[in-house]
Amino acid sequence: MTANTIPAGRDNQLRVTLPRVIHAEWIKLRSLRSNVLTFPVGAAIVLGMGIVYSFVFTNPQMVPEEALGDYDPVSMSLSGVSLAQLAFITLGVLCVTGEYSTGSIKGTFSAVPKRLPVLWAKLAVVTVTTFLAAIVSALVAFFVGQAILGGAGLRSAQIGDPGVLRALIGTAGYVAGTAFVGVCVGFLIRSTAIATTVLFAVFLILDSILGLLPLPVYSAIAPFLPSNTAASFTSLASPADRLPFWGGLAMFGVYMVGSAVAAAVVLRSRDA
Repeated sequence: MTANTIPAGRDNQLRVTLPRVIHAEWIKLRSLRSNVLTFPVGAAIVLGMGIVYSFVFTNPQMVPEEALGDYDPVSMSLSGVSLAQLAFITLGVLCVTGEYSTGSIKGTFSAVPKRLPVLWAKLAVVTVTTFLAAIVSALVAFFVGQAILGGAGLRSAQIGDPGVLRALIGTAGYVAGTAFVGVCVGFLIRSTAIATTVLFAVFLILDSILGLLPLPVYSAIAPFLPSNTAASFTSLASPADRLPFWGGLAMFGVYMVGSAVAAAVVLRSRDA
């Protein structure tokens, strides 16, 4: 063996593989306190707002009587998801922009010269951890919310009722999907403030802005907006003015895949 020859075993230890990059990204994620705190904060928002909305709905002085006959008890207990998603969007963005702001991204790309495994690893770690946090908080919010509604004599749902489990899993998948998009936009924009502002606008404000358009135009566009596609697979039944279940799921998947492709192209072509 010459002095420049690396033993086979040592070469395997030095080889960059996707599982090793994923492990490194997992260590990064749990090493920052701000990242770790995102999960209990997001869960607390889902549970807290779900309890508040459920209690408010049981108050006859605050809810019109006609509203009591036609409502989605699952969506009622998951009312906090629309706000909690902002925490997980921010998590996805920060996992990328945080490294750009400190310059540590250069060390990451030095260790992983092909770069794309870094994108896939960050997406895997952020999406899986966010999904797990979201499904646990959604289940807890569901059981507590249904207990409140049922205790007040209002219509409630059971976990085994048709469409309930699908809505809960869909809700967790939607939240994880927003964090997924957050990672991708983080690579595209590289600025925490700009990336989070853009995503908050897209997921929270865009629908209201487009609502100023003439009704026929808005009605044609609204079902395809990212936030509105979620209504198709996060509720017991798809609203009449939204895409059907598989249509909404497919459309949201298009947004996820499109953002990942754009991030991959930019990551390959742009300097760190």
